[in-house]
Formats: sequence, structure tokens, C-alpha cells
Amino acid sequence: MKKREIMLIFMMMLLLIPIFIVGWYNHPSADDYNYSCFTYEVLEENGNIFELILATLKTSKIFMQEWQGLYSSAIVLSLQPGIFGERFYGLTTIIIFVVLYLGIHAFFKTIYRFIFQVENKKYILLTFFTLFFIIQTIPSTVEGLYWYNGSMNYLFFFSLLLFQISLLIRYWCQEKNGIVIQLSIISFILSGGNHVTAFANILVELMFFVYGLIKKKKRLVIVSLMAGMIGFYINLSAPGTVVRSNQIQYQGNVIKTVYETFVNSFYKMKIWTNVNLILFLLGMMGVMFHEIQQLKINNRKIIGIAILQYIVLAGMMSVPYHAMGYFGQPRITNVVYISFVFMSLIFVVCLLSYIYQNFYLKKYVFFKEKWLTMFLMIFILWIVLFGKNYETSTTMKAISQLNNGILKQYSKELDERVKLYENKALKGVTVKALTVKPNLIYFDDVTENPEDWRNESIRQYYKKDFVVLEKPNW
Repeated sequence: MKKREIMLIFMMMLLLIPIFIVGWYNHPSADDYNYSCFTYEVLEENGNIFELILATLKTSKIFMQEWQGLYSSAIVLSLQPGIFGERFYGLTTIIIFVVLYLGIHAFFKTIYRFIFQVENKKYILLTFFTLFFIIQTIPSTVEGLYWYNGSMNYLFFFSLLLFQISLLIRYWCQEKNGIVIQLSIISFILSGGNHVTAFANILVELMFFVYGLIKKKKRLVIVSLMAGMIGFYINLSAPGTVVRSNQIQYQGNVIKTVYETFVNSFYKMKIWTNVNLILFLLGMMGVMFHEIQQLKINNRKIIGIAILQYIVLAGMMSVPYHAMGYFGQPRITNVVYISFVFMSLIFVVCLLSYIYQNFYLKKYVFFKEKWLTMFLMIFILWIVLFGKNYETSTTMKAISQLNNGILKQYSKELDERVKLYENKALKGVTVKALTVKPNLIYFDDVTENPEDWRNESIRQYYKKDFVVLEKPNW
């Protein structure tokens, strides 16, 4: 890598430090306890790795029977870092960063080696630049970077989807049928995750398969497509999924779902196509400029790519809408937003390549790397200062809440609760209400009702008779 690229990566990592520091004031919340009761119990009893694995499988089995069919998610969520000690929950943000980095890295590395056919390390800068932009502009920070259950249930599987797309590209470019085995395994795992990325995976594989039929090649994608569809069926037909659907009591209408999701997709794309996204795309085009020149894309492919991307985006939104009658929680918006960022990047790469090849821009485009480095440095500072569409960036939120002491107070109050929870002499626990709820990391809390599911989750986790919030003395 060049010195300029290393300098830019160092600059971005430096600006992410406050976000990681905030993580150390973080604590488990809501479903974090639900999914990790059995794994926590194993570690409390000094169980071995084999018993821990069995506990994750037990979690998956029970949730498939009682709440939802996300057989892969349950395993991942049962391993929230707080089971190793409350303070380890602070690793959540670092885990999310690493997970996203690996998926994005695999995607760009595959693009460079198999699409651009270039052997250099630019994809590392592209990975960091994309990840930095996503972290600073993500719609919901608490459900994307700090709440393990929400973020891992969506961003982990989104990262896995990027791996899957990378493998599909490799399979298309290489005559290695062994890749199909990897595709099938990941496809089945994806279908046991959240419904949004599971359905997106099926749509992407279906498109690759249909294109393979047209070109009369690479038709073995049908194997991984079938693996994904079988897994998705298991997920949707699980007894737990039926239980949850009955509680929601919403009867989805296919025609209404298609209409609403296509309209909402257009609306979201309009909102998300702002100054910051445009500047981000310009920076990415600058990094990839020399490679883009070598691509040969015709106008029919560009139109086709745009239509297919729109279908996938609408398809992702259709899953929660058809099930619940609305587009889901902020954690779902997070994964749809990140998907849109990648779709915009792919579309702009293809469009720029077409314009460059067909409008003879070679005579007029003058490109110098020092200009690009300066632009990227200015943009990195810009996105930190102005964040998502002129709202506060994640870094600035982190700095603000670290300075005003709200995070320290929040963590102190939860630490006091943990002491009560871990006190074996107490059969039941009554906790004081939180005096602060920092919006950067606070997700949910117990209530005054001991039978509330949030209270029940903590009660089961710590094996208490009851856990309840102290009633105020008015």
C-alpha cells in the first residue's frame, strides 16, 4: 500500500476511537438476556467448549419452537460477549466493526481480482472508506453498533451476504464447481438468519441462476439456491414463527405489499441520495478511477442492473411489511440503508465506465493522486462534522456524550444493578429507575411489571424469583 493510503486509513481509525470508547460503557439489554440464558449458565458452572456449543444449539431449538425460526441467528445471539462477564459486553462495537470489515473486504477484494483483474491493495482503502462512511451515517447507532442482539442479527448476516455475493462472482469467473459447496453452506446459514437478508440472498442467487440459464453456463447455482430456499422454508414454517405471527395478528396482502414496498423504496432512495452519499461516491470513483476505465459496460446492462437493484431493495423491505404491516424496526432500516449504499456504488461504477468509454472523456479528464488524497481527507472531516444529511455523526455524538458524563452515570447505575443480580443471597431484586438514558447506547429497560418479558429475561438469566423496577414515590 502507498503512504497516502496508509495515512488515510490511520486518520479514519483515529476518528473512530471515540465510538469504540463509548462501547465500554455499554451493557446488555432486552433480548441479549433472552438468547444467552443457557450459554451464561454453562460459563457460570465452568463448563467446557463442548457444553457451550450444546447450549447454543439448545437456544436455537427452543426459540424455533417458541418464538421464531431463526435457527442461525439464535446461535450467534446466544454468544453475546456479556456472558463472559458484564464488562466484556463493551466488545460489541469492536465485534460489529470486525464483522463488517471482513464482509466488505471480501467484496472489494473479489471485485479487484475477478472484475477489474488487478493485483493491488487499493481494496483495503476502499474497505475502510466504505466502513467509515457507514458507521458515521448509519440510521440507528444503538441498534447498529451497540446493542448486540439487534446489530448482530442484521449486520452479521449482511456481512455474510457480502461473502456470498463475493463467492457468486468468483464462481462466475472461475470453473470451480467446488465453490458451489461453500455457496450452499452459506446460503443455508443465511436463511436461518433474519428474514430480510435471507430473502435478499435468495433474490440475488435467483438472478445469478436465471442469467446463467440465459448464457447457458454456471447453472450449478441452483444447488445453493435450493439450499437457501429449503432453509427459508424451515425458518418460516417453524412452530415459533407461527406463534409470533399469531401474536402480531396481521394478514399480509401481496398486492398491497408489492405496491407499498416499491413506493417506499423510491422514497427511501430519494432521502438517502444526499450530499454526503454523492461525495462518498465521488471519493470511491476517484480511488477506482484507473480500474473503471478498463470496464466495458453497455447501456442495456446498466439499465438491467438498476432495475434488479431496485427489485432487491424493495424485496428486502417487503419481508417485514408483509409480516407486520410496517417496514420494521430501525435495525432493519440499517441493513436496507447499507444495501442501498452498495447498490449506489455498483450502479455509479457501471455508469461512469459507460460514460468514459462512449463519450471520449480521455481527452478531458486529468487525474492526480494528490488531488484525490486531499479530497478524501476533506470528506472524512466533513462527514465527521456533518454526519448523516447534516445531522450529528456517530463520532460527534460519542464525543459529546463522553464529555457530558451521561455515559459514565448510565454505566455506574447499571453496574449497581449487576451487583444485586449477582448476589446469590437475594432471591428477588427490585432495581431503581435509571436517571439517564443516553440515546447512543440505551435500548430498553425493565418495567414495574415483574411479568413483563424484559423482566422475565433478566430473572431467568440470573435465576431470581423476580426482577422488578422500583415504583416512584409520588
